Amino acid sequence: MVVYLFNLTWTIVMSILAVRYSKVEYNDVLKKQMKLPNIFFVTLILISFMSFYALRWKTGTDFGNYYESYFNYGQTSIADLIGTRDWGFYVLTSAIYDLCPDSFVFYNYILAALTYIPLVLTYRKSSSNFTFTMFLYITMMTYYWPYNGVRQSIACSICFCAYPLLYDKKYIKYVLCVLVAYLFHSTALLMIPIMFIVTRRAWSKLIGITVTLLGASLVFMSNIWNNITELLQFIGQEKMANDYQVFDDADKGANILRIIVVLVPIIMSFIFYKQLKRNNPKIDLLINMSLMCGAFMIFSSKVTVLARFSSYFIFFNALLIPEISALFKERDRRLFLGITAMLFFIYMCMLLPVDSDLLPYRFIFNQ
Repeated sequence: MVVYLFNLTWTIVMSILAVRYSKVEYNDVLKKQMKLPNIFFVTLILISFMSFYALRWKTGTDFGNYYESYFNYGQTSIADLIGTRDWGFYVLTSAIYDLCPDSFVFYNYILAALTYIPLVLTYRKSSSNFTFTMFLYITMMTYYWPYNGVRQSIACSICFCAYPLLYDKKYIKYVLCVLVAYLFHSTALLMIPIMFIVTRRAWSKLIGITVTLLGASLVFMSNIWNNITELLQFIGQEKMANDYQVFDDADKGANILRIIVVLVPIIMSFIFYKQLKRNNPKIDLLINMSLMCGAFMIFSSKVTVLARFSSYFIFFNALLIPEISALFKERDRRLFLGITAMLFFIYMCMLLPVDSDLLPYRFIFNQ
């Protein structure tokens, strides 16, 4: 637990310094001149993120699988890997192994770079409150997820850093980025049809119809599950489809606390939509992404595995919540930030001991 608290404290301090020593630069996401957090201190945050990711040992449920696959796929010919499921990831694994054989730490640093650098740099340019966004990123448990979902977390990071393209409806460029993400995890294809929904006005008729249909499908989940597993097979997720081929009514679903946490910003964005829109004309995309996150988390209340699809959208809550905080006056804003920070910190402390074998944290050089 000490390691995670250190990482959180370090991130907060470095982000405060990054904002304190920010420089006025052109923000190509928001298309205006504004202060951007100092890249030196942002880099120090990234070093912390990447180091704790790369130097862990048997921390995370899937650690053993990726440790073994590094040596198995590392010694496989690249030609034999091309065209297989998620072959971009395994080709990268083979290439890194050829470059630096038997160096699992070096391999992990490369994966950490692909996971955290695009994401943090996107937060740097997109957040209205960088320090609060970084705090939320960690305490929402989003930072820890790559310790388990290695391939998908890279795919999610690539998709997330490409989302500003949707502001200008640059669909072709966005699709190309999604296809790159697809090479790491085939579930990234979900983001291609989704992009036509999330670029609409929040709470519009189309959004309302979409949410209604998603809600109705939840009622008939057991009846349509075969179609869902067929879709998983089509996009290359045979393992996921096989693991969950039979709908299990005994599946307790995702932790209800996780579902509540992602629903709160959605509800608040509905209540304060007009004010949010007035403060930030680009807010619709953030709200819609958050709404998709909530929809898939609700689905996961029936089938836990569907929570994995929410991973493509959960990053946006760390952008949306600071936008909501900006609606309050100075004194009320501090109160909102304080209460929100306290609740998310408690949330993190509650989930860390029971989530995905994250505790205890073990360093690889102690083994």
